[in-house]
Amino acid sequence: MIKFSPYITIYDLNKGFKALDEVIWSFSKNLKGIGTARERFNIHLVDNKDSERQQIQGSIKSIWKYFDKNRFEKESLSTQKEILLDLITDSFFSVATELDWDKAMIGNAKERSLDDGIEFEFVSKPRLNSSKNKSGSVKLKLKENKVSIYVVLKTKNEIDTKEILILDSFPHHISTFKTFNEYKWLNEEDFGFVFSNGLSLTCSFNEPIGTWNHRDIEESNGFIRSVTYKEFSSENERIKWMNN
Repeated sequence: MIKFSPYITIYDLNKGFKALDEVIWSFSKNLKGIGTARERFNIHLVDNKDSERQQIQGSIKSIWKYFDKNRFEKESLSTQKEILLDLITDSFFSVATELDWDKAMIGNAKERSLDDGIEFEFVSKPRLNSSKNKSGSVKLKLKENKVSIYVVLKTKNEIDTKEILILDSFPHHISTFKTFNEYKWLNEEDFGFVFSNGLSLTCSFNEPIGTWNHRDIEESNGFIRSVTYKEFSSENERIKWMNN
């Protein structure tokens, strides 16, 4: 699936802002040839320029950047996303020379993100079934704190195509836990995800809906609940629902 290289985190932003991952993922998708998936790039927001500093030795790169939260919160959503994109870009530029990172690549990532409207959509490379008469790929769409996972099925020569919403999930299952990394054809007709616990989530031309293959036991049901998107009023509510 998609790789985040390096893995970007922004700290100390108002938790009520829900489009942060949209900005980070859009920039990360378009960033090429900078860092590795084992590296982390942490941006800490500070309220005065005297507190700006950086720590870039090792695999965890950290930078403290001045950020006017009062101004940010007064702007429209589209402007807020542009401000955060500028913050990420400027943070990368700040350390590019010392880390030998290509500034042109960083600038291109910003421009491509703007071309995308700072919205995230990703389509994986297609995979053929054994008979090579069908292909399957995965499409991800992120909106606020919900990532919609689609399967795109095509017959040979693209005579028939289906885009199937297989599941709505949480961003951390893509970016952090990589829960949905393993996707493939399970047989000639069924395409989808196989998980390390033995469960699978598939669809087909004949069954254009996400179908779980699992035993009806609490361990399996708990896993399905944990990866299925739902809005919660608190972290305790989320944990209680997952373990219900």
